[in-house]
Amino acid sequence: MKFRSFLTVLITVLLMLICGPCLADEYLPVNFDAAQPVISELKIYEGIVIDGTDVSGKTLSEAQSIIDALHLSLVDEPLSVRFGDTEFAVTFGQLGLRYTGGDICADVIRYGNTGGLLGLYKSLVDLKTDGYEFISDYSIDENALRRYVFETLGAVSTAADATITLKDGKFIITPDHAGITVDEQKTYEAIISAIEEKGPRSGIKVEGTAQVTEARVKAADLEMVTDKLGSCSTNVGGSSNRADNVALGASKINGLLLMPGESASASDLMEKRDAEHGYKKAPQYVNGKSEDAIGGGVCQVSSTLYNALLEAELQIDERHNHSMLVSYLPASQDAAISDGYKDLKFTNNTEYPIYIEGRSVNRVCTFTVYGHETRDANRKVEYKSVITSQSTPADKIVYDKNQPTTYKKTTGTRHAATKSYLEKIVYENGKEVSREVISKDSYQGSSKVITIGTKQPEVKPADPSTTPAPTVPVAPTTPAEPPSEPSDSDEKDGGE
Repeated sequence: MKFRSFLTVLITVLLMLICGPCLADEYLPVNFDAAQPVISELKIYEGIVIDGTDVSGKTLSEAQSIIDALHLSLVDEPLSVRFGDTEFAVTFGQLGLRYTGGDICADVIRYGNTGGLLGLYKSLVDLKTDGYEFISDYSIDENALRRYVFETLGAVSTAADATITLKDGKFIITPDHAGITVDEQKTYEAIISAIEEKGPRSGIKVEGTAQVTEARVKAADLEMVTDKLGSCSTNVGGSSNRADNVALGASKINGLLLMPGESASASDLMEKRDAEHGYKKAPQYVNGKSEDAIGGGVCQVSSTLYNALLEAELQIDERHNHSMLVSYLPASQDAAISDGYKDLKFTNNTEYPIYIEGRSVNRVCTFTVYGHETRDANRKVEYKSVITSQSTPADKIVYDKNQPTTYKKTTGTRHAATKSYLEKIVYENGKEVSREVISKDSYQGSSKVITIGTKQPEVKPADPSTTPAPTVPVAPTTPAEPPSEPSDSDEKDGGE
């Protein structure tokens, strides 16, 4: 024990002999243990830094003012997160930076002035050679940092697809750009590590972890949309509500872009047929009858689109005929839609993007399919509707005893019960090379309903002294109402 004390004194003396001459007078320590000095009169040793700021030679109050201003300014300083050439910035204030320590400057001014003699001289030598940095106690709001990394960086780092629109007969294409898929957890840990290494300070740059993602739709691909592949127009009849529904449904499909291999649903594209989505009441087929319902008429949209797709020879994945014939297209060329069980679905089976234009103006609904024509110029396609059987039900007579004999009213529409199929015929150089049946369909028949009143007018008894009693005609026997034609489904066709 005595030997160890002797060794400590010897090392101290040697250090004083070696280091003493190289230390200026201002580096000679004040021993706080021996005599309590007035702290405010002391100056901080050369080489001392607080939070990256040199406070050498400053008094306690001077240093405190500098550090207080530094902490205040750091709230607005940015922390940069880089992913290759892409850089994002967030301020320390947005990350919830707070300084939680006490009076760090009072601790700093004691550096080199407290402790044993050996420790004091070692501290001074370290200052002379390497300097020393103090870091204030602080905290970062973990939730704010997580929100920034997992939400903000995740949202702004997605790739942007090129877009295409048709205006005044010309296509306008916006460019694409690549994006990044951020590894949020690794990026979060990198930010924490960078701040913990030296504390919050201006100029911190963090290399985030991410993978580059290419845009799904590139401008170079869209530039291949150069040709009209198929088109169809139909006349829109019926009420103004029905015409509005057709125009609305067509507008919701207008501008559809399908990349190679992508599929679409006409029902989904037109959205739910309800008032919230802008649709109105108009006739639609229900159980072989025409009834008013919200969205009536939208089947004309899908049917017109169907024929444009056929002409473009795109792949049809799902198609249904109506329960009864429609007036705007031949048999087997219609395509009914109904929420839940009837839809028109199709796929871009070409090697190039497909752009679909849809509109209904002045009661003419038109769909045009654009893409890149690869079919031979000498190849022509024709679609032919063929009716194999057809019969028209007789009108249905209904007698109404509550209406006078002069009453007669006709309701409903006469539709022929029809069986048909659609053929696709291909010609090359003017010669038929193939003939294919696309679909076989059955349509229900429907009758007009004629209602006739049978109520006889009241006859007032005549004065027997002046007028003989009139002969009262016998009311016709009311025949039993013929049974309704059986319905083979309970479908709603979404409009004729």
